[in-house]
Formats: sequence, C-alpha cells, structure tokens
Amino acid sequence: MKRPTHKALVLAVGIVLLIIAGCEQENLLAIRKSRLIAIENEKLKEQLVQCENEIEQQKELFEKELEQQKENLEEEIERQKSRLDECQERKRALEKKTKEILQEQIDSVFMGVMEENVKLRRENEDLKAQIKQLSEEAGEGE
Repeated sequence: MKRPTHKALVLAVGIVLLIIAGCEQENLLAIRKSRLIAIENEKLKEQLVQCENEIEQQKELFEKELEQQKENLEEEIERQKSRLDECQERKRALEKKTKEILQEQIDSVFMGVMEENVKLRRENEDLKAQIKQLSEEAGEGE
C-alpha cells in the first residue's frame, strides 16, 4: 500500500510544483506586463508634458502675435485719423476758396449788372429827353 500512496504523494508534489511553476510564470508575466505598462505610462507622461509645453509655447506665441497685430492696428488707426484730419482741413480750405471764388463771381456779375443798369438808366433818360424834345418840336411845328 505504500506504493500507491508514494505514487500519489509524488504525483501530488509534482502537481503542486507544476502549479507553483505555472503561478510563478504567470506572476513573472504579470510583473513584466506591469513593468511594460509602467514604462509606457512614463513615456505617455513625458509626451503629455511635451504637449503641455508645446501648448504653452503656442499660447505665448499667439499672445505675442495678437499683441503685435493690436499694435499694428492702433498705428494704422492713428495714421488714418491723421489722414482724415488732413482731408478735413483740405476740405475746409477748398470750401473757403470756393466761397471766395463764388463771391468774386457774384460780385463781378453784380457789378456788371449794376454798371449795365446805370448805363441803361442814362440811356433811358437820354431817350426820354429826346422824346420830350421831339414832342416839343412836333408841338411847335403844328
């Protein structure tokens, strides 16, 4: 009877050793997986830090560019305001010059009309005098 017990014992010890060896191999695989996952996590963390740094650099670059565009726009606005002021000043000068020229033309035409009016009045008076004289001569001759 010792033999079957001995065989059973050997068989049981062998099975236990196989189970232990299998468990150790599974543990080794789990440890390897854990290490690989940890290494991958570290790589991902490094990539995340790089991405965050790149985002921060892009943000700073964007803010600088935005500030530069703002300054450029403010300078352009000032140039345009200056041009507007110049144009308004030229407009006022042209309006003044136009009024002066128009007044000169009106005065010139008015003076011409006045001179013509004086001339026509004198001619009218001369004609009235001639008519009166002719009327008197015609009245004497009858």
